[in-house]
Amino acid sequence: MNIENQNIEYKESWRDEYLKWVCGFANAQGGRLYIGIDDKGNVCGVENAHRLSQNKGVSDTMSNKMSNKEFERMENNIAETTQKTTQKTTQKTTRKIIELIRNYPEITTEELAEKCGVTKDGIKWQLKKLKSQGIIRRIGPDNGGHWEIIKEK
Repeated sequence: MNIENQNIEYKESWRDEYLKWVCGFANAQGGRLYIGIDDKGNVCGVENAHRLSQNKGVSDTMSNKMSNKEFERMENNIAETTQKTTQKTTQKTTRKIIELIRNYPEITTEELAEKCGVTKDGIKWQLKKLKSQGIIRRIGPDNGGHWEIIKEK
């Protein structure tokens, strides 16, 4: 990942005030504003990134300041970044679930959700995926049972 400079700016989350960066890039030699990346260039993710790319107020304001080609390229970059961020976040959550199950086989879905910082439904989706891949299995009932790692990912 490149370091920040006059053509590259990293922001951990979106704020409407960042439109000034977009306008500045558009009025100069161009540049890239990366949302979901910290100042050191590490991907930290964007909560509800897909919603950001569909935010009509942001889209309308930006499209009024940019050519159609520039705006389309920006939307494509947002979609690509969203996909990469989602993949990284999913992989990190999967690794964390496996680590927690290894250390605490009796851990509950609620506890996994809390420790991973995702919703209970998100954990259920991850567990279903891990079970279908033959990585984990549940031994016993939901109350009183435990998780078992069948194979390492």
